[in-house]
Amino acid sequence: MCQLLLVDNDSYQAKATAAQLRQMGYVVVLAPDGPTALRELYQSRPDLVILDLLLPGIDGFETCRLIRFICDVPILILTSLRGEQDVVRSLDLGADRYLVKPVGIRELMFRVQAVLRRCRRPRTPATVCVGDVEFDIERRLVTKAGAPVSLTPTEFRLLQALAERAGRLCTHEYLLDRVWGPDWRDATHNLRLYVCYLRQKLEDDPRSPRHIVNERGAGYRLLAEIPRSVPAAQSSVA
Repeated sequence: MCQLLLVDNDSYQAKATAAQLRQMGYVVVLAPDGPTALRELYQSRPDLVILDLLLPGIDGFETCRLIRFICDVPILILTSLRGEQDVVRSLDLGADRYLVKPVGIRELMFRVQAVLRRCRRPRTPATVCVGDVEFDIERRLVTKAGAPVSLTPTEFRLLQALAERAGRLCTHEYLLDRVWGPDWRDATHNLRLYVCYLRQKLEDDPRSPRHIVNERGAGYRLLAEIPRSVPAAQSSVA
């Protein structure tokens, strides 16, 4: 049975939303603030986090960043903040979807189901080798020539999406949907920018990439193989 973690300090609204989600067959755990949400993340192991940004103490942005640092659970933002900068910041911190309150229960259900479907990852090797770069997906570790590489949450998700289809073409639409969500399928400038960031960190010569190669007009391909050993060094996902 699918379990959701609902993080909202408006207890009345949270309980009402939780009751409706439970009627739809979901198990719902409530958290009124960021620290409680992080504890529940370890204890409950939810399949999806529904997160408000307006939280006391540790705000929703920092909570989102910490959740994404800890694990790869899908995060759906549900908040009254509607500014474009709030949307962009949330997605860049690792959120999968952004909804503005008020939202009807039918739309919320549709979005929850869509995020859960989209975030069901294909079966991927635990470790992928790209030249002298080794990427341990399960432990979220990246090294280059044995030295740790620090990736932002968005960079990590882009590398993971490429690694899931290592050696195969990843279309622009596929990568935008996997990393930013269906509302961003036309934002190819975002994709080009973050591919550039990854190349700067992973390629010997970012201007002549050998690992993340461009398929003109179609997408990108990660030229990788499964290594025989797992790296011991660690990286941080900033």
